[in-house]
Amino acid sequence: MQVKIIVEPNDYIDAFNKGEPVKIVLKRFSFDQLGDIYYVLGQLLNHKELSHLYPLLQTALKELVQNAIKATRKRLFYKKIGLDIVTQHDEGLDRFRESFEELTPDDFSIANEIMEYTAEVSFFCYPQYLLISVRNYGEMLEQERKNVDFMLERGLKFSQVADILSDEVQTREGGGLGLSMIVILLKNAKLPTDGIFYESENSYTTFYIKLPFATLE
Repeated sequence: MQVKIIVEPNDYIDAFNKGEPVKIVLKRFSFDQLGDIYYVLGQLLNHKELSHLYPLLQTALKELVQNAIKATRKRLFYKKIGLDIVTQHDEGLDRFRESFEELTPDDFSIANEIMEYTAEVSFFCYPQYLLISVRNYGEMLEQERKNVDFMLERGLKFSQVADILSDEVQTREGGGLGLSMIVILLKNAKLPTDGIFYESENSYTTFYIKLPFATLE
C-alpha cells in the first residue's frame, strides 16, 4: 500500500497522551488522503474519550484540508503558467478554477521536493483545550481574507446547514460553504463559535479548531 501521509512521531498515540504535538505531513496533493487523516483523528480521540467529537471534527478537517490543498494547487498553478499570484491574480483565476486537469504528476513531484509547498495537519492536547491546525504555504491575498472572513461571519447568521445551502453566495474564490458550515456545527454543539480561526503571515496560512475541555463535559 502506498504511503500517502507521514505521521510524526511514530508512536503518535503515546505522544498525544503526553501532550506532545502530533503532525501529519501531506506528501501528495489530493483529496484521497482524507481517509488516512480521519483514521489518526479517530485513534487520538478514542484515547482521550472524546469519540463523540469525531463527526464534527471529521467534517471540519475535510473542509480545512480541502481548502489547504486548493490553496497549494492554486499557487502551483500560477507558478506553472508563469503568473505572479499577487500582481497577476485576476488574470489567472478563471483558468485556475478549471485547471485541475492542467496540473500533471510532474508538477506535484516538484512540489514534494520543495518544502514550501508542504501541507500539514497537527493535533495538540493541552491541559485546558484540544487544538487542531491545518497549515499550508502561502499567505492569503487581501481578497482571499475578505472572502474567508465573510464566510465565517455568515455561519453566525444561521442555525442549520440547510439554511446556508439556499443562501449560498458565489464569489470569485468560491462559495466557502464549508467554513460557514463549521461555525454552524460548533454553535449547534454548544461549542464556542470562535473555536475556528486562522492566521496568515510569514509565508504560511493556518486554520485552527480550538475546543476548551470545559465545554466538552
